[in-house]
Formats: sequence, structure tokens, C-alpha cells
Amino acid sequence: MSAIIGFVGLGQMGRPMAGHLAAAGHPLCVFDRAPQARAAITGTAGVRVAADALQVADECATVVLMLPDSRIVDALLWEEGLAARLKPGALLIDMGSSDPNRTRDNHGRLAGGGVALVDAPVSGGVRRALDASLAIMAGGLDADVGRARPLLEQLGRTVVHVGPPGAGQPSFFFAVWMPLAVTRPARRPMSSLRPPSPASAAPCAMAFAP
Repeated sequence: MSAIIGFVGLGQMGRPMAGHLAAAGHPLCVFDRAPQARAAITGTAGVRVAADALQVADECATVVLMLPDSRIVDALLWEEGLAARLKPGALLIDMGSSDPNRTRDNHGRLAGGGVALVDAPVSGGVRRALDASLAIMAGGLDADVGRARPLLEQLGRTVVHVGPPGAGQPSFFFAVWMPLAVTRPARRPMSSLRPPSPASAAPCAMAFAP
């Protein structure tokens, strides 16, 4: 029997993502603070709703977080005690849009307790969460991303290991990789460079919308 996978965050994207993992044969222990979110997934085959997020950490060696931002992730990990309940050897996969600096800090702190962290934010919105065609950019150590990849491939059409911890986060992408992409064609005269129109820039901005 497959190991139980933990999943915390059952919003518009999290619930179908959890459903895909269950449909692929992974037994799940899930939680969300919102009673309506817990009710919506109750009764799904292979899914058991936990009493709280700490129970998820107690019972699962792999835990997926699909939460809105670093503030909520950090509160769950360090104020509410999820990090302390994760056992050495556990894998935490943060699939929300978190701050890369805070993600790297969390990686270091969790590593001190023997817990691996992969940041794997997604692009594609609710529609692609529903049909498991998300684009997923993973940041983390090679071995950790390798452990996470089989689960991530159940959720997305494209899974790319883009670099070390924190590298998957959208703000890291725009801060580091986009300037490189802009400055790469240095042979073009500066007079030929024009800022993108709002219409042409929109798809790039939308690609990382939650």
C-alpha cells in the first residue's frame, strides 16, 4: 500500500489537486481551516480529513502545502507547530506562491531537523488545476526534487527543476532570470529596444497568477 500523503490547503486549486493524487492511488490525509472546504472533500475515495494540520504532520512522511503566501506558511510551520511535528526524513512540498527569501530560510531551518523542503509553485490557475495540466517550477536539492517529482507529475503537465531551494518561486524568477533574459541580446542596439505594450506583457503577468 502506498504511503499516506498529507495535503493542507483545499481551496479552489488545492481540492482538485488533492483529488488527482487520490485518483492516482495515493491515500491522503488532508486539512483546511475552512469547514466548507473540509466538507467538500469529505467522502472522496482514498481521502481522510484530519482534525487539524498537526495530525497531518503526525501521520504523513510527505506533506503538500497549497497555501496563499509565506505569511500563512510561516505561521503554520513555526507558530502553530507543524515543523516540530514533522519527523526526520519527512518531505514538505510548498506549492503556494511564497517569498523566495523566506522559502530559503525555511529550508535551512527545516533541514536542521532532518526535514526536506521543495518549493513547487504552480502556473495555470483553477482550470489547469482541474485537469492536472499545471506548469510546476520546482526549487530544491536534486534528491529532494526527485522524491517530489512522482507526485508533482500527477498534478502538472510540465514539471521543471529550476534550481536550488527558493528558485521555484515566481518572484525569484522575475528578479533573477527575467533580467538575464532581457540583457542577453546585448548585440542589439539600444535604440531598437522598446518596452512591451500592456497587451504583450499581460500573458507574462498572468502566467504566475494564483
